[in-house]
Amino acid sequence: MTRRSVDRKVLTTMTSLVRAHIKEWMKDAHFRHFGSQVFRAVGTTAAARCACQAVLSCIHRETPFIDVARDVGTRIEQVIVGRKSRDEKTFNRRLQQLAVTMGISKARRIKMKEKVWVQRDRLSIGSILLHMVHEYTGMIEFIDNPEGGRRPQKVVIGTPETIEWLEKTGELFDRDRESWLPARTPHPDYELAVPRLHRALNKTQAIAWRVNKRILDVVQECFLEGIPIANLPSGRKPKIPKGVPKREWARAHYNLYEWTTQRRRTALHLSVARSMPEKVWFRWRNDFRGRISPAGRFVYPHGSDLGKALIEFADGEPLGDGMPYLAHYGANCWGLSKRSYEERLAWVDNHREHIIKSSREPLDFRWWEDAHDPWRFLRFCFEFDGADLYGSDYVTHLPCQIDGTANGLQIVACLLRDQELAEKVNLIDTDCPADLYSVIVADVERECRRDDPWGWLNAGFDRSTVKGAALAFAFGGNLWAATNAVTTWFWKQPWDFPFQGNVNGPCSWMARQVQESLKTQAPSFQILKTWVTAAAKQCENGVAWTSPIGLPVRIAYYRRHEYKVRDHFRAWDDTDKLDCGKTTRSTLPNFIQSLDAAALIDVLNHCDFPVMPTHDCFGALPLHMEDLHREVRTSYTKLFSRNLLQEWADQLGIDTPPLPAMGVFDPSVIQSARYSFT
Repeated sequence: MTRRSVDRKVLTTMTSLVRAHIKEWMKDAHFRHFGSQVFRAVGTTAAARCACQAVLSCIHRETPFIDVARDVGTRIEQVIVGRKSRDEKTFNRRLQQLAVTMGISKARRIKMKEKVWVQRDRLSIGSILLHMVHEYTGMIEFIDNPEGGRRPQKVVIGTPETIEWLEKTGELFDRDRESWLPARTPHPDYELAVPRLHRALNKTQAIAWRVNKRILDVVQECFLEGIPIANLPSGRKPKIPKGVPKREWARAHYNLYEWTTQRRRTALHLSVARSMPEKVWFRWRNDFRGRISPAGRFVYPHGSDLGKALIEFADGEPLGDGMPYLAHYGANCWGLSKRSYEERLAWVDNHREHIIKSSREPLDFRWWEDAHDPWRFLRFCFEFDGADLYGSDYVTHLPCQIDGTANGLQIVACLLRDQELAEKVNLIDTDCPADLYSVIVADVERECRRDDPWGWLNAGFDRSTVKGAALAFAFGGNLWAATNAVTTWFWKQPWDFPFQGNVNGPCSWMARQVQESLKTQAPSFQILKTWVTAAAKQCENGVAWTSPIGLPVRIAYYRRHEYKVRDHFRAWDDTDKLDCGKTTRSTLPNFIQSLDAAALIDVLNHCDFPVMPTHDCFGALPLHMEDLHREVRTSYTKLFSRNLLQEWADQLGIDTPPLPAMGVFDPSVIQSARYSFT
């Protein structure tokens, strides 16, 4: 049976079930109910078909309930609008007749009776139909995402039976999967509207990629056999116990949610990877700040650990003198990025036998799955084994990556010439890299020893606990965003609720401690935030400037009219009134990200070899890593040697507050800072 015939059969069966229950619903509903009016206008068959099509388009991925409901309502609205447009001539002719016989004003009133849909209408109709699909087809279920914090977000996912069917008949969703696949031929170049930006985009999307077959074979075997290895889900569905305390039930509920999500995502990783030809090309695009990213999902350069491990450069080159950089990358994947280069080389040399054995027996010798990024580390093991066998002549396709140290704070240190902060984020050369997050952990530990109301010392926390909250604050987030980051980290721990009561209390307390430590360790960030916010408040129509690469940037968020729809889920409509608070709060993070995008674009334009860009992270073949290090440091030195704050203030066209006091840090020393990007 072909995909199209299977698709038609499933859609027809679902539509018939939902249509029958729409008719039953209309018998009990009031004839003036908005749903009754819509179903009479559009027809029960068309309404059921719109709902089933929307569900089938998202059944393979976790989708917020509000998004699916909006999609259903929009599809039905388009059907009604299409019918109106076909009858537009007849309607206008009737309107002209009424204008003659009844007067112009009354004709206008009759025309105004034509229903103009708003967001609330789409969500209301979509909610009614989604519950019918859920109740009468059994193909989807509604789950509250526990990562939603105080307001868990309801999501629509396929039932375990549907997921199992999806794995067996994945061809049903080829049409949607095609939109995630890269092209089989190079993309046409962009026109040079912003020359520096589009020149970099054209160079990046000219790079050919391919799937790493060895990683794909390992993942596929583990998934089909249900082997729980390196964050892959097991083949056995977790059970939710009955009659247990609420905390244990919540943990079991989250485990089921994670299992369902991971099982589905892994299946889609495999489906996309198997569909890729020998060579593919990604379409790269930029956002309003100049940050660039590839178009794709699951298996692409900006994907998860598994997604990145499955993709590599199609055109490899001999290893040459790049063995040390290959070893550095492997140590970074293990989690040793804050060690010195010498220590990383020594670690790889001491574990040579384990690395080679992991490459040759990945399922029997599972030492590699203890790495911080296990799938990328396994890919490194494959490359290391090949280099060990063939030496410098070994042709590698692996892009080794280097990452900035708290890149947002690095930019703050450069803008304000803060010598102390520059040392903490490795902009000054040292024998061993500094780690600001470890310093924050030490501060929180001291506070816990003084006063630990929630028992964090007994529960245990580490660098990964505070990193998410610190990043939330560093990019303009508030206490709620930082608390949500800590809560997300908590749910992923194998604990059995070390805290008493709700987890929001201890997670909020941890976020506050991170905030206080960040104020102590990086006071210049608060100074810059205060100055930028004060300047942004004076911009009445949003904040607009031109980034260093010549891209116009404008920050303007508008207020939303929020309301509740059926089932009490929240929705909103945009207004034309500027949200001054959100605009001013978002100005600093967007300004910082426009600067890191400018540095990245400059690196891409000056490199004559393939580079894999990921915001503040850069990747290249081991042979070119030394040149990449040099180009990155040179670009940052050149960019931040300018007085960017003064340039930004001049572009706003307002009387900004006096510039913050500058420190004594000299950006030219970045050129020799070995651990600024590591």
